[in-house]
Amino acid sequence: MTLSSGRVEFTEATRKMVMEEAGYCCANPGCRMHLLEFYTEQNKTRKLGDVAHIYSAVSLSGSGPRSNPHMTPEQLSAQTNGIYLCTTCHRRVDNCELMFPAEHLFQWKREAQQSNNPEGRDRWKNPGYGRTTLDDCRETEKYLHFTSPFIDTIYQFCLKVQGTQFRTFRVDHKIIVTLWGLARRGIGLPTFNIYSHQFRNKIFELQRIAEELIKLLPENTQLDSGSYYKGDEPPFLPGFPSGVLVYIDGRVQALSELIQQWRMIQLCWENEVSMYQI
Repeated sequence: MTLSSGRVEFTEATRKMVMEEAGYCCANPGCRMHLLEFYTEQNKTRKLGDVAHIYSAVSLSGSGPRSNPHMTPEQLSAQTNGIYLCTTCHRRVDNCELMFPAEHLFQWKREAQQSNNPEGRDRWKNPGYGRTTLDDCRETEKYLHFTSPFIDTIYQFCLKVQGTQFRTFRVDHKIIVTLWGLARRGIGLPTFNIYSHQFRNKIFELQRIAEELIKLLPENTQLDSGSYYKGDEPPFLPGFPSGVLVYIDGRVQALSELIQQWRMIQLCWENEVSMYQI
């Protein structure tokens, strides 16, 4: 354990354990990006992810995402408080603590451990064994087509909150209906027979966020308006401006996470279609 400028850091040995338990992949089950590259000429590997703190590294000062001031420095720097994430997922979970509480990250960590050992892999067998990539891409395309109007409704709502001249903004009935349409038991939602984990897990994560938002945003809820760009980091995804757009109200930030999660499904589908020339 090291303590620097109020931050409790992991040791190199602890970092290695956290990376290995996730199989050097992002622990987010809706991502699972491989985060280890090997360069033949230099005979070296390069790690692309971040060993992130589940409970904030600056919890001792009572700040940071998922802060827990009751934890000791030893607990904060332990392997049990670490999770391996790609830089994109790390940014998302820290910018929207409301949608990514500690309990949810611990679940990701457990699932990553299970999928990275023989016993766990046996439990994670693909229920759609025998289906082709073409089948899953076709079903995912149907899902994207069906949910696209819902995502556009939320996007337009976020734009209004971002640029409104009023200090507060109310959640209208249209947003509530939209969230129900995106939830797992969505209103009028067709059945999509998607078995590929890379698609299924991303869709399940979007549905989870929608269901959490239904609880947080009853009709006529007042939201604080306004947003700002944080830092000059590269765009979150192609087509997004540089820096990270952060909304003043965490619940609006959670709505924007729904848009970003849908875009991740779309990008995954586009990559598969391009790779297999479907």
